[in-house]
Amino acid sequence: MLKRHDIPVKLILTGELVFHLHYGINARKWWEKQTIENTPGVNFLIPIRVGMKTQVELNNRVFTIQVTENFGSPGYVCQSEQLSSDIENSPIQAICKLYQQIFKNSTRYSGNLVFGLENKNITDQLLVDIPFRPFIIQVDKFSIIIYSLGVSAKEGYLGAGSGYTSSFIHKYSQKRCIFIQKIRESDCIIQIWYENVQLFKYVDLAVDQVFLKDLYHSGFLSPHPSDIQHPAEIFWNCFAESYKKNKNSADGKCRILSIIAQEFTYHDLQEKLGISFHSINFARKFARINGPGCAPLQKIKVSRNSRLIQKMQDQFEIFFQDKANVTISSYKVDPKTGLPILYLLDQKQIYGNDFLKPI
Repeated sequence: MLKRHDIPVKLILTGELVFHLHYGINARKWWEKQTIENTPGVNFLIPIRVGMKTQVELNNRVFTIQVTENFGSPGYVCQSEQLSSDIENSPIQAICKLYQQIFKNSTRYSGNLVFGLENKNITDQLLVDIPFRPFIIQVDKFSIIIYSLGVSAKEGYLGAGSGYTSSFIHKYSQKRCIFIQKIRESDCIIQIWYENVQLFKYVDLAVDQVFLKDLYHSGFLSPHPSDIQHPAEIFWNCFAESYKKNKNSADGKCRILSIIAQEFTYHDLQEKLGISFHSINFARKFARINGPGCAPLQKIKVSRNSRLIQKMQDQFEIFFQDKANVTISSYKVDPKTGLPILYLLDQKQIYGNDFLKPI
């Protein structure tokens, strides 16, 4: 159950802005939308400062949440008395996991609420001394974050000047990438990044609106497939057709899917092939055991025969006919066979001593 009632939150440490984080490639991870007092059509952002720390009381117990850098992204650590969470990707994960560990229930709280980002007094303190407050604008289907602005009277620049930086997220080469646009004194840049790796860079002396149109019409920026089919699309279409035509078995669909199951994410495979999480998981196990696309290993067949061979039967009869091993009952017989009941002689102490001997 997600709780959203008013919770008093206290800002313990303001933290600091780190330029390469808050205005760099992964800047959008370090800013959150403001949910209070936003201007219609424009979403102003609140910084997630490195080292900032807030305190909240839940169920008569004090919790603190602190921000740390986690491989270029914000990480959140929640503490309560001597207990501490792991570094999590969001405040809601950090506090809910520790809360559930302490109180043994599934209660959930809004991350921004318990972190203080819905508290105006806290957000006002976080906005002090920032060089530029980023904001989001909506252009068609793209949410564009503006990180800095510059003014210019240059023809074709539409008023923008040196210092302008913006970014948006869209697919490029079948990956969700960050598109960064910059205007500098002498040129303009468009970069495409994926997980801190630059996949593409375009530099020109003027704002290249034609280039953006070319990307759009080539299918990179278009939300709908273009007439020109990208090689990646050809691959996915062919693979989906092959997967569809194979039988639903370990040597069919599972074997085909195992070729690429470990090379793509669950999200990509589900989106491109329309298959279930279970099918992907089974194909990954298949690839680890048999190899990607390899024939399934033959299972060893174990045959069990409960019948005794003649030699074993002879030994069995000899053992039970020996009066040194058994004694015959004088009055009891087996109801099925009519044969007298045999009792093993008392050898428990002897056997026990044998078992206790060191090997």
